[in-house]
Amino acid sequence: MSAHDPQQLHQPESTHSGAGAALQQLLTLLEALEDALGHEAKALVAGDMAALSTHTITKRALLRELQGRMSPNSVSFSGQDVPELLARLHRCHALNQSTGAAIYSAMRHNAQVLSMLGYDSGPVAYAPHGSSSTGITHSGRSLASA
Repeated sequence: MSAHDPQQLHQPESTHSGAGAALQQLLTLLEALEDALGHEAKALVAGDMAALSTHTITKRALLRELQGRMSPNSVSFSGQDVPELLARLHRCHALNQSTGAAIYSAMRHNAQVLSMLGYDSGPVAYAPHGSSSTGITHSGRSLASA
């Protein structure tokens, strides 16, 4: 299990008292989310798809946990709590946007390279005359005619 497993971070409300404990739980979850996003970005840069998958799963679990805790009636915050929460949320958002942009850019680059190599990334289907298309354009003689 990850060091930031939301099940490990979740503690029953009865063991905590008041808004201060609820705020601390949210801040702990946000810190774990920020950490997971940072690890996700590092795994993407390193090309470590197994780690990327693990950190993405952790990120999604933490987001679900946060959503469950941030219902309108769950916690009330004082004015002094909001800046710290917003700062963490903004950092998490920026990290997530950055990773998403990097993934989109890599996908676009891969599509362009595949296109230059003659690969049509469209679905494999039968052509109207009955032959199948693999998506790869061949030039020259086919083996059947050789």
